[in-house]
Amino acid sequence: MDDFTTKTLFLKPNRIVYQVGSSYKCFDLQQQLVTELGLEVANIVWKQDTLYIIDGHTIPRSSCCIVLFMSSPRSEGYKEFAKQKMAREWDFPVWTLDELQACRRHCYPDVPIETINERYRMYGGVARSVFDIVSNPMDEALTDVDAVKGVRNIGFTIKISANTHTLLHTIVSDDGQYEFLHVDIASIYIGEQLWQRHSAQMITNIQQMFDGIPTEISRHLFEIYGHVVFCTGGQTLKCRCLKDGTVTKITLDALNGQRITFGINTIPTAAALDGNYYEPTDDDNFAAIDSLSRQGMFQFTADDEHPIRGVDILTKLCSLYDEPKLYFVVPPHRFKGFKKQSFKAKKGTEQGLICI
Repeated sequence: MDDFTTKTLFLKPNRIVYQVGSSYKCFDLQQQLVTELGLEVANIVWKQDTLYIIDGHTIPRSSCCIVLFMSSPRSEGYKEFAKQKMAREWDFPVWTLDELQACRRHCYPDVPIETINERYRMYGGVARSVFDIVSNPMDEALTDVDAVKGVRNIGFTIKISANTHTLLHTIVSDDGQYEFLHVDIASIYIGEQLWQRHSAQMITNIQQMFDGIPTEISRHLFEIYGHVVFCTGGQTLKCRCLKDGTVTKITLDALNGQRITFGINTIPTAAALDGNYYEPTDDDNFAAIDSLSRQGMFQFTADDEHPIRGVDILTKLCSLYDEPKLYFVVPPHRFKGFKKQSFKAKKGTEQGLICI
């Protein structure tokens, strides 16, 4: 841990000055008072027992205290501040739904729980987007062709547009350093909308992503694409038996486009599979497969192999079928080289490969 981080973490300020634009509020931690500040702010931020927080793009005032400047990495004011002050930089982590609901209880109790849940489903865990219930930048982002093209930019997010930032999240380390790790799609909802509205561009995006090493965002986008294809059905796809290499065709059952969720303790019956498409819930540790239907069990993967970890669960799922089939679903560049996977399963379980 560097000196700046140590100093910041152990700071016990007597007051917090919070700036948004040209507005200043002072949170007096000793007297438990909140006041609006005018010209006197110039003196207060020179007191070393002050924590000075700037929310937005405004350049901070000259000060002699710990300064926390929260801003987009695209902000010119932020870049200049970081350069001049030799600032220690952190990336904001994505919030969980539990953290957002806790913030709602303490800070925004008038906002309905259902609203937070719905905006989290759409925007993911960026608190500003979730709690700003008046604006809706999602529509603009999803119709911005340049933003959709920007989804394939999997490097540092400082180079991509504001609309693309709505579609993507920066994932940071959880070791207290909050350093950039990678970029991921902000929510399953966004991924589904991208494939439904911009399928041709998204195929181009993901093909370019697959030119290199598979990343979290390319894996997730491919899985979302797979669910869109399989829950609708009707397509005839290339299929290969992983036992003998025989290449055939498989026509997916035409379904209603709906996805029914299930968990470890709510596995559907064999009869319930008819005409339906099931996928495990996100909150269950479901490592066996990604989905199932009457035609078999499906595991989407963009890698050249995919070990099955949830063998006990897989065994239960296999019991739903007289002739269980486990299909690995891969992009075209993996179809030729993907091999039969090694794991213990119900005797007679066939392994197949489907290309989408």
